[in-house]
Amino acid sequence: MRKSWQGFTLVELLVVMAVIALLAGFILPSFGKAREQGRKTQCMNNLKQIGLGIEMYRVDNEDRYPADLNVLYNTATPADGYIDNLKVFKCPSTVNAVPGTPGAGDYTYVGAALAPNAPSGSLVAHDDANNHAGGRNELFADGHVEWN
Repeated sequence: MRKSWQGFTLVELLVVMAVIALLAGFILPSFGKAREQGRKTQCMNNLKQIGLGIEMYRVDNEDRYPADLNVLYNTATPADGYIDNLKVFKCPSTVNAVPGTPGAGDYTYVGAALAPNAPSGSLVAHDDANNHAGGRNELFADGHVEWN
Protein backbone atom coordinates (compact mmCIF):
# COMPACT_ATOMS: atom_id res chain seq x y z
CA MET A 1 0.00 0.00 0.00
CA ARG A 2 1.13 3.54 -0.76
CA LYS A 3 1.99 5.91 2.07
CA SER A 4 0.44 9.36 1.73
CA TRP A 5 2.59 12.44 2.01
CA GLN A 6 2.31 14.07 5.42
CA GLY A 7 4.48 17.19 4.85
CA PHE A 8 7.73 18.29 6.45
CA THR A 9 8.56 17.62 10.04
CA LEU A 10 9.54 20.49 12.28
CA VAL A 11 13.16 19.31 12.37
CA GLU A 12 13.39 19.19 8.57
CA LEU A 13 11.93 22.67 8.30
CA LEU A 14 14.39 24.05 10.88
CA VAL A 15 17.33 22.44 9.09
CA VAL A 16 16.33 24.01 5.77
CA MET A 17 15.89 27.41 7.42
CA ALA A 18 19.32 27.11 9.08
CA VAL A 19 20.98 26.26 5.75
CA ILE A 20 19.30 29.24 4.06
CA ALA A 21 20.36 31.56 6.89
CA LEU A 22 23.94 30.27 6.67
CA LEU A 23 24.08 30.86 2.91
CA ALA A 24 22.61 34.35 3.31
CA GLY A 25 25.29 35.09 5.92
CA PHE A 26 27.97 34.29 3.35
CA ILE A 27 26.39 36.29 0.52
CA LEU A 28 25.25 39.50 2.23
CA PRO A 29 28.72 40.90 3.10
CA SER A 30 29.73 40.66 -0.55
CA PHE A 31 26.75 42.85 -1.48
CA GLY A 32 27.99 45.54 0.93
CA LYS A 33 31.48 45.39 -0.56
CA ALA A 34 30.10 45.67 -4.08
CA ARG A 35 27.96 48.67 -3.05
CA GLU A 36 30.98 50.43 -1.54
CA GLN A 37 33.05 49.70 -4.65
CA GLY A 38 30.31 51.38 -6.71
CA ARG A 39 30.36 54.40 -4.41
CA LYS A 40 34.14 54.61 -4.66
CA THR A 41 33.88 54.55 -8.45
CA GLN A 42 31.19 57.27 -8.39
CA CYS A 43 33.48 59.34 -6.17
CA MET A 44 36.28 58.93 -8.72
CA ASN A 45 33.90 60.09 -11.44
CA ASN A 46 32.94 63.13 -9.34
CA LEU A 47 36.59 64.09 -8.94
CA LYS A 48 37.13 63.63 -12.67
CA GLN A 49 34.21 66.02 -13.35
CA ILE A 50 35.67 68.52 -10.90
CA GLY A 51 39.01 68.18 -12.69
CA LEU A 52 37.35 68.93 -16.04
CA GLY A 53 35.64 71.99 -14.52
CA ILE A 54 38.98 73.19 -13.14
CA GLU A 55 40.61 72.72 -16.53
CA MET A 56 37.86 74.74 -18.27
CA TYR A 57 38.31 77.46 -15.65
CA ARG A 58 42.06 77.47 -16.29
CA VAL A 59 41.56 77.87 -20.05
CA ASP A 60 39.46 80.97 -19.38
CA ASN A 61 41.77 82.42 -16.70
CA GLU A 62 45.34 82.43 -18.00
CA ASP A 63 46.09 78.88 -16.80
CA ARG A 64 45.54 79.80 -13.13
CA TYR A 65 43.82 77.43 -10.72
CA PRO A 66 40.61 78.69 -9.10
CA ALA A 67 40.83 80.06 -5.56
CA ASP A 68 38.23 77.52 -4.43
CA LEU A 69 35.65 75.15 -5.86
CA ASN A 70 32.81 77.67 -5.45
CA VAL A 71 33.80 79.42 -8.68
CA LEU A 72 33.01 76.27 -10.67
CA TYR A 73 29.29 76.41 -9.82
CA ASN A 74 27.06 79.36 -10.70
CA THR A 75 24.28 79.47 -8.10
CA ALA A 76 22.17 81.94 -10.08
CA THR A 77 22.23 79.98 -13.34
CA PRO A 78 23.86 76.56 -12.89
CA ALA A 79 24.00 75.95 -16.65
CA ASP A 80 26.39 78.92 -16.96
CA GLY A 81 28.94 77.45 -14.52
CA TYR A 82 31.76 75.07 -15.27
CA ILE A 83 29.88 72.37 -13.34
CA ASP A 84 26.09 72.48 -13.30
CA ASN A 85 25.22 69.81 -10.73
CA LEU A 86 25.87 70.16 -6.99
CA LYS A 87 25.85 66.37 -6.57
CA VAL A 88 29.33 66.31 -8.10
CA PHE A 89 30.69 68.02 -4.98
CA LYS A 90 29.49 65.29 -2.58
CA CYS A 91 31.07 61.89 -2.08
CA PRO A 92 28.36 59.19 -2.27
CA SER A 93 29.91 57.33 0.69
CA THR A 94 29.27 60.23 3.05
CA VAL A 95 26.65 59.51 5.66
CA ASN A 96 24.78 62.74 4.87
CA ALA A 97 25.31 62.73 1.09
CA VAL A 98 23.00 65.68 0.45
CA PRO A 99 24.26 68.22 -2.08
CA GLY A 100 25.11 71.56 -0.58
CA THR A 101 27.57 74.12 -1.84
CA PRO A 102 30.89 73.31 -3.51
CA GLY A 103 32.88 74.81 -0.64
CA ALA A 104 31.07 72.63 1.88
CA GLY A 105 31.57 69.45 -0.13
CA ASP A 106 33.47 66.35 0.82
CA TYR A 107 36.40 67.05 -1.47
CA THR A 108 39.44 68.86 -0.15
CA TYR A 109 40.73 71.30 -2.75
CA VAL A 110 44.45 72.10 -2.63
CA GLY A 111 44.86 73.43 -6.18
CA ALA A 112 44.71 77.09 -5.15
CA ALA A 113 48.31 76.78 -3.94
CA LEU A 114 49.53 75.44 -7.30
CA ALA A 115 51.36 77.57 -9.83
CA PRO A 116 49.96 77.65 -13.40
CA ASN A 117 52.77 75.39 -14.62
CA ALA A 118 52.46 72.83 -11.80
CA PRO A 119 53.88 69.36 -12.54
CA SER A 120 51.34 66.80 -13.77
CA GLY A 121 51.77 64.71 -10.62
CA SER A 122 50.71 67.57 -8.32
CA LEU A 123 47.71 66.85 -6.11
CA VAL A 124 44.74 69.14 -6.84
CA ALA A 125 41.88 67.65 -4.79
CA HIS A 126 41.00 64.53 -2.83
CA ASP A 127 38.14 63.01 -0.88
CA ASP A 128 38.11 62.30 2.83
CA ALA A 129 39.96 59.05 3.59
CA ASN A 130 37.27 58.24 6.18
CA ASN A 131 34.66 57.95 3.43
CA HIS A 132 36.25 54.82 1.98
CA ALA A 133 37.91 52.07 3.97
CA GLY A 134 41.62 51.90 3.39
CA GLY A 135 42.32 54.90 1.17
CA ARG A 136 41.11 57.90 -0.75
CA ASN A 137 40.54 59.10 -4.30
CA GLU A 138 42.92 61.80 -5.52
CA LEU A 139 42.73 64.21 -8.48
CA PHE A 140 46.04 65.28 -10.04
CA ALA A 141 47.02 68.29 -12.13
CA ASP A 142 47.04 66.31 -15.38
CA GLY A 143 43.38 65.39 -14.80
CA HIS A 144 43.71 61.76 -13.82
CA VAL A 145 42.14 60.35 -10.67
CA GLU A 146 43.56 57.43 -8.78
CA TRP A 147 42.96 55.46 -5.59
CA ASN A 148 45.68 55.77 -2.93
